[in-house]
Amino acid sequence: MAKSSSLSTLFGNAVVEEYMGFLEDEKSLEVSREVCKALEYSADATLDGGITGALNRIEPGNSPKVVLADITKSMDPDGDITRLIRKMGPENTLIVLGASNDVGEFRKMIALGAKDYLVKPLTAEVLKDAVENVDRQSQALYAAQSGKLTVVVGVRGGVGATTIATNLAWIMANEEKLPTALMDMDLHFGTTTLSLDIETGGGFREALENPHRLDKLFLDSAIVKDGDRLAVLGTEEPIDELVEVNEESIDALIGEISQDYNQVVVDMPRHLLPTQGSLLASADTVILVSDQSLDGMRYIIRITQAMTTLQT
Repeated sequence: MAKSSSLSTLFGNAVVEEYMGFLEDEKSLEVSREVCKALEYSADATLDGGITGALNRIEPGNSPKVVLADITKSMDPDGDITRLIRKMGPENTLIVLGASNDVGEFRKMIALGAKDYLVKPLTAEVLKDAVENVDRQSQALYAAQSGKLTVVVGVRGGVGATTIATNLAWIMANEEKLPTALMDMDLHFGTTTLSLDIETGGGFREALENPHRLDKLFLDSAIVKDGDRLAVLGTEEPIDELVEVNEESIDALIGEISQDYNQVVVDMPRHLLPTQGSLLASADTVILVSDQSLDGMRYIIRITQAMTTLQT
């Protein structure tokens, strides 16, 4: 039995609730049908017509949770993507299928609002992973709602935020016996691995820079274990190299981690605050660490006030 129900719009167009794929070529249509069968989606979830078909079918308030749209025959792909995302609304996810295997194209699609960009020829493995990754990313929000995500921020340097984050994660793992992950987001000067006397992982930066590739195997290459229950993500990147840490990368990473670890503790440098509103919004607890100085009190007030804006 297909697990996806159909919704009807005011114009009589039925849409499948979980997923719909709008493709332009027979090979891609076959792949989408194969994935739908594997995920127990409705046989009506794969349609011909590409992104034009998606625009004709989907109406505001009546969108599948995930839409795969082929743009290879679109005369105005950027405009069509923008229009489709507006119809789908912020709660739903667009995956774009194109012909250009170029990182610039991927970044453009993400900037337009798509969550992923796949390249032809499409394979069942790639599509299935992309669809399932949508669920993995939503685990970050689930973790926060379940009280499982803690963010520790030092309001100034040298106040002991990393010590608190490291010890908090260690206590959760070793005294509370909870599977715990500790993420050190200071990619150049982080000291959580040093404090625990373990080596830094080799794949943390790669995981942040390639959120579309995240899976359990990829994540395992970035994790260093400290005992049976504590997983640590940390790195020491060259000081002269800029590493981009965007919201989608962190959301995807936490979503993947939270499938295996009951608690997630994030040690976040204050300079990342302006770019991590989503992380702060999804956290169950945000701990601001300060010393007893006038500067420290001032920074606490400023950051507390700013968080209201960052989390919206």
